[in-house]
Amino acid sequence: MGGKDVRQSESQWYLGYDEHSWRAISSYEEIREASYYVLITNAEGLVTNGRLVNAVLERRKMSIGREKARAERTRLFPRGK
Repeated sequence: MGGKDVRQSESQWYLGYDEHSWRAISSYEEIREASYYVLITNAEGLVTNGRLVNAVLERRKMSIGREKARAERTRLFPRGK
C-alpha cells in the first residue's frame, strides 16, 4: 500500500492515504477517489477501532472527447474477453 499517514486529530489517523486519478464510472461520468485506513486510538495511543475507507473526492461529467476515447478503448479492448 502506498500513500501517506495523516493525523486528523489526537485520536484519529488516516493510514496509507492515497488519492487516485480520474476513472470512468459510466459512459458519461467519472470520479476521483481517495482510499485510506481510519484508525482510532485511546489516550494511551493504542488502536481501539479501524476501518478501510474509499471516499469520492470529486465527480464530473465527461466531455464528448473523453466519451469517444473511452468508447474506442472499449471497442479495441473489451472487458472479459
